[in-house]
Amino acid sequence: MAKEAESLAIALRALARRSRSRKDVISHLTRKGIPQDAIDTVVARLEESGLIDDEKTARERVEQERRKGYGAYRVSQKLRTDGIERDTAETAIEVEWSEDQELLLALKVLQKKYRDPDPDDRQKAYAMLARRGFSGDIARRALDRHFQPNDS
Repeated sequence: MAKEAESLAIALRALARRSRSRKDVISHLTRKGIPQDAIDTVVARLEESGLIDDEKTARERVEQERRKGYGAYRVSQKLRTDGIERDTAETAIEVEWSEDQELLLALKVLQKKYRDPDPDDRQKAYAMLARRGFSGDIARRALDRHFQPNDS
């Protein structure tokens, strides 16, 4: 009983800082040396109360990563490393993010980094977008718009 109370306190402190996935909470408690039976009990209790909700956590992380200027692929990988199941991650990205939104985000990232478009920077810009997790199609479309010649 004391171990369960201690486990619950540790889990609640971790959840107070940010939302966490089920896998993340289990991993955190395991690192703290909490016995598996206490972890199982606490995690079940937290899930029942809605304090652990992988779908909600995934949606929050999608929004956080999007604000940082990352593409869908990188966000998906981040969710996976945070312990979110692939299906849950993909659903959160589909619900929270359209292809048009991702294209606009890629353009925003390009405009911030390459204020004065120089065609010689196109390859570097493509590599930067790829590192930030944008698909090849989104990167090419954003580059075509951003680096199009001005017919003034």
